[in-house]
Amino acid sequence: MESKKVIVTGGSSGIGIAIAEQLLKDGFDVFICASDAQKLKTATAGLTAAVSGVGGAGEVSFFEVDIADRKDIERAAKKWKEPLYGIVNNAGLWREERIDEADKDIWDMTINLNLTGGHFFTKAFLPALQDSGRIVNI
Repeated sequence: MESKKVIVTGGSSGIGIAIAEQLLKDGFDVFICASDAQKLKTATAGLTAAVSGVGGAGEVSFFEVDIADRKDIERAAKKWKEPLYGIVNNAGLWREERIDEADKDIWDMTINLNLTGGHFFTKAFLPALQDSGRIVNI
């Protein structure tokens, strides 16, 4: 039986790595993505080590994509050839600052990555999502 495939955006750090690790342990093949190739390579190696010896663990792969850039999302989606079981929209940005000191450019970048990016990522990869597939927004 072919393994179920799940993409985790923002999968190179933090919550994304934790989600990817659990999915791998549960037997899913996981594709982590983010905008920093070096962080993705490091995360992939760490995830591989974390699940080595776990019976039934899935395989981890990565691809680079900037979730805040629609054209980059479309480029990645056009290359995608696998049927998908799920998408975990986890990519996000958080800056702790007072609201009266918040910079508009930072606000726009945050909304673009945290909200708009997840929407367009899902829309671009929707054709690959199987009928019973899952979409999780963090």
